[in-house]
Amino acid sequence: MMGGMAAVCLALSLTACSDDDVLYGVAPTMNGRLSLSRTEDIRPGEALTASIPLPTGGENIYEATYTWNNFYEGEERDGVSYYAFHAPEEPGTYTLAFGARYIFSSPTTSGDIYNTQGIELDYTVVSCDIFSSKWADSAERTCEIYPGLEASADSVGTYVGHFPDVLQTNTTDEVERSYVFTGDRLTEVREVLDFSAASAVSYGRKLALMRRLALRELGMTSVREYYVTVDDPDTPVSFDADAADDSWMADLGAKAIAGTHRIYCELRSAGTQLVISMAQRGEGFNEVRFERVYSPMQ
Repeated sequence: MMGGMAAVCLALSLTACSDDDVLYGVAPTMNGRLSLSRTEDIRPGEALTASIPLPTGGENIYEATYTWNNFYEGEERDGVSYYAFHAPEEPGTYTLAFGARYIFSSPTTSGDIYNTQGIELDYTVVSCDIFSSKWADSAERTCEIYPGLEASADSVGTYVGHFPDVLQTNTTDEVERSYVFTGDRLTEVREVLDFSAASAVSYGRKLALMRRLALRELGMTSVREYYVTVDDPDTPVSFDADAADDSWMADLGAKAIAGTHRIYCELRSAGTQLVISMAQRGEGFNEVRFERVYSPMQ
């Protein structure tokens, strides 16, 4: 009987303690600072990393979920959430948001079973002269913007990479692009594309497509179109690209693939000029080489 009485007393004691010490859900306080790997001169499409210390504390938390921009999970290391992303392609001011959602195993004092918190940071993507570059950028800054660039083994002060070709309609097409520096200042961007086709008109159409996309995608205006002969490069013959039909395009393509002529389209924007050229790749090659040279307006 003594043992039974002790067990009953213990049970009553535990019940009394439970009634006096009710546990509630308590959310951590979000007071960490949201940081961005670059806060100034953010370029379109540039790789960025955001971070924030994860909130600590709280009571009776059954589940905690952390998201960036409402949808994306970060990578958590040593009590910090990291989020790697690319800046938007269009210049403007954007908002980066980090959110926390807590589900409790016991309601809060106000009867809620969950709690949400958030913090935001505004950042600005700046306008550029060409792609994500500004004329006079240093080589170091350019390699930060385009991490895949490699120094050219053939040309000092030139860095080369492969990029999606904005002057073709197929988004999977790539073009070789070179960034050329003079005295550690970006002075030229050059793109080279070799192209073969079964008919001469295809070469002319390719040139017309590049010109049209430069007008539409890069916001450029046409300056002039002309061709020269290899034997007399100082005597240009102008033509109207907007009026060129398939017959004209076939003629231009035939001139280029024959190696007798070089065709040019000159365009410009506020601070950049672009020259698109079409010519035979070289003697013995049944290909046309398109070169696109971007440079500062003179």
